[in-house]
Amino acid sequence: MPYHICLRRCQLKSVFQRVKQIGAHNFIPYMEIADGLAAFLADLKRHDYIRAVATNRTDTMEQVLIHYGLKDQFDMVVTAADVKNPKPHPEALIKIMDRFSLNPDQILFIGDSMYDQQAAKAAGTVFAAFRQPQLEADLYAKAMADIASALGVADK
Repeated sequence: MPYHICLRRCQLKSVFQRVKQIGAHNFIPYMEIADGLAAFLADLKRHDYIRAVATNRTDTMEQVLIHYGLKDQFDMVVTAADVKNPKPHPEALIKIMDRFSLNPDQILFIGDSMYDQQAAKAAGTVFAAFRQPQLEADLYAKAMADIASALGVADK
């Protein structure tokens, strides 16, 4: 393994340890949600789409949703704490499909990481890469409005 990769991993490990000591919940107010997310979720709801989250976040996800006024915008939230195998394993997506009796081709999984891409591929879902053109995806989006337009749910 090249030295610079080990150095980055070691540096990240200490950063994650420090964040854990401070408390990840203290960083929530500094997070930014994607522009247009609330409107996109409202458009999906008006068109009777099921809205779910599959995240590797654990104990802070509910706090994030509350802080940004999104708690009631999702029909299901699956965190890494809710599954035995977090992403890139497809278990979270399978759990969502099972709950709503959906087939993989009925899911559009929007993600921004290699783990998201791998989970979508393993689950057989359609994958939209959000602001990450280097990922392998069925759809590429720079904004939530791009996905809303592709689904035909954009408010006119």
